[in-house]
Amino acid sequence: MNPKKKTIYTLFIVILTCTPVLGQMELYSTLNIGLGYHPSLKMKGASDDRASYCDEYINPNYLLIPGCDDRNRGLGDGYTVDFESSLGRSGSLGFGVQMNSFIAIELEHHFSVASYNETSEVNGFESSGVDREKIEGEIYKAEERLGDLKSGSFYGNVIFKISRWGAVSPYMGVGAGVSRLHAEYASVWARFHDTDRINTEVINNLDNANQVKRNLAGAVSSAFGSMKDTVISYKILGGLEYHFSQKTSFTFKINYTNYGKLESQELVWDPLRSHPPNLRLDGSEPIQSMTQIDNIYSISLDFGVKINL
Repeated sequence: MNPKKKTIYTLFIVILTCTPVLGQMELYSTLNIGLGYHPSLKMKGASDDRASYCDEYINPNYLLIPGCDDRNRGLGDGYTVDFESSLGRSGSLGFGVQMNSFIAIELEHHFSVASYNETSEVNGFESSGVDREKIEGEIYKAEERLGDLKSGSFYGNVIFKISRWGAVSPYMGVGAGVSRLHAEYASVWARFHDTDRINTEVINNLDNANQVKRNLAGAVSSAFGSMKDTVISYKILGGLEYHFSQKTSFTFKINYTNYGKLESQELVWDPLRSHPPNLRLDGSEPIQSMTQIDNIYSISLDFGVKINL
């Protein structure tokens, strides 16, 4: 069973086994805002593109080259881009039931925004297949930009109060739920304008090498849009509750939230090498991207208020 699904099942088992007498229950709501730390990220990119010399817009004689009509487009190709860590903001709105003096369960809507807003170069040494071939022999600029990485989540949380020291109650908890991830993204790969700088072994050996180089010179591939995914996420939290009055408490908590990875096929390179995003003049073999960002998590410090209803 998937570890994240196990977390959700365990959460519900805890809720069921810890349910006390109904008369001890007390309803409450929470409102929190905070600041978050978000780690450095590595974006892995791939597509079902072919080598530039297999593109009919670039090379009308592509069928003379072995492999240019293989079915397994993009197999073995890929590249990576690194982005530095960032800060962001977060907030949540919750509704809960205090089951007894020790345990509470709550439904929480949580959001966060990680402000990366960074442009990074593609890692040429970590690229593979035709992507590496392009970067080494055609491309003078390969840059990608990650804007805001946003999440909107719904969690089921179990909160454990450790004890109460006067007006202060420390607590800890766990939660699991579903998150919608949304990353603003852009990509630009630009070819040399000077045909003499386009220098890949296959192109150099073509009978129509000069024609291919002229068609490829100055060509640009770019993509602007969003990467989106829905994932199962989980959180671990701990904090303090200061009882200002019988009905109202001020809260401070630390959240560790793990979203796993974002996988998307939303981005389209349009233009692709300065022409429509397909490989053939008749519009066939459209290009689709595959992007992935691993190890997405945040650590946030949240301040808020809790009101007993």
